[in-house]
Amino acid sequence: MLLGQPSDLSALHGRILAVVTQADSFSTDYFAYLKRLGKAVPGASSVFYLENVGQSGEGEYVQFPSEGATPIAGVPIVTRYWKVLGSIFD
Repeated sequence: MLLGQPSDLSALHGRILAVVTQADSFSTDYFAYLKRLGKAVPGASSVFYLENVGQSGEGEYVQFPSEGATPIAGVPIVTRYWKVLGSIFD
C-alpha cells in the first residue's frame, strides 16, 4: 500500500483510508482497517461509517477525535489514519 498524509477529513469522503483504532482511550489493543470513508452519522459529526472495500467483511462505525467532543462509549476511536494513494502487487 502507498499511504499519504491525510488532508481535512471532510475532503476524504469516498476515499479509501488505512485506519488504526482502539476501543477507548484506556485500551491497549489496537485494530487496523482498510476501508472507504462513508458519511457522518446525523447528530454525531465525529462518528463516521467505514464502508467495506472488498466483497467480504463488514463496515464499521468509528469516531474521529475532535476538540471539545465527548467520546461516545462503544464506538472505536481513531488514533491514526492515512489516505491510500495506491497499491503495488507482486
